[in-house]
Amino acid sequence: MRGKLDVREIEDVGENTLSFAEVKAITSGNPLILEKSKADQELSRLERLNRAWNRNQASLVHRKDGAESKGRVQVNNLPKLRSAAARTTDEVGGESFAMTINGTRYDKRTEAAEALGAWIKENTSNRAPCTLSVMPES
Repeated sequence: MRGKLDVREIEDVGENTLSFAEVKAITSGNPLILEKSKADQELSRLERLNRAWNRNQASLVHRKDGAESKGRVQVNNLPKLRSAAARTTDEVGGESFAMTINGTRYDKRTEAAEALGAWIKENTSNRAPCTLSVMPES
């Protein structure tokens, strides 16, 4: 405590501590008992490492399965994304804007954004996407 009543300190004793089994082995005078105590401690340490390794492997398998599942979903979405990309154009700046959502054509960005937000709220990932196209005004 070093003379201060408001502060508590604990010093690290590190590797200098002995377990009860080691103290018992030392006091018995039989070196084989001390050796067995150390072997038991090593076995315990290795068993903890083995459990940690097994938990880590199970976690990695779970993460791998999840990543593979997400990858399959993305591969399945690829044709839809390519189809949507084919319907887009670089000429959407300024007044040349049009978007079709569920068959309704929108020429104003704000109206299209509201309609798109409403469509997203109404639909879940289990439903097929609506027909969505962004094309320049003719």
